Amino acid sequence: MKRAKFFQPEGDHLTLLTTYESWKANKFSNPWCHENFLQARSLRRAQDVRKQLLTIMDRYRLDCVSAGKNFNRIRRAITSGFFFHAARKDPTVRILFSFSYIRFHHAAQSAQASTARV
Repeated sequence: MKRAKFFQPEGDHLTLLTTYESWKANKFSNPWCHENFLQARSLRRAQDVRKQLLTIMDRYRLDCVSAGKNFNRIRRAITSGFFFHAARKDPTVRILFSFSYIRFHHAAQSAQASTARV
């Protein structure tokens, strides 16, 4: 399968990054996308988001530094953003082992509700 050559065992984010980098190496070619069964429109959207991020970084005078092929750095950067969306404090829920209060993410609540119905 053509798309299998982009696969990264480290995860989907890195597979998508590898796909984007390959498209970039092929000069953002639409025929290349067709040959590799990829949607050029989706890749152009990723390119637009990248341009927006670079504009924001320029506005705040931040340096754009690449992690290259250091996938551990990339994974750490991705997961550091997940933390802030994982849990929020809520006085109605108490966890006994740490005596802290949290609000469960809606996905966890729906999973809990679906197991309760079984």
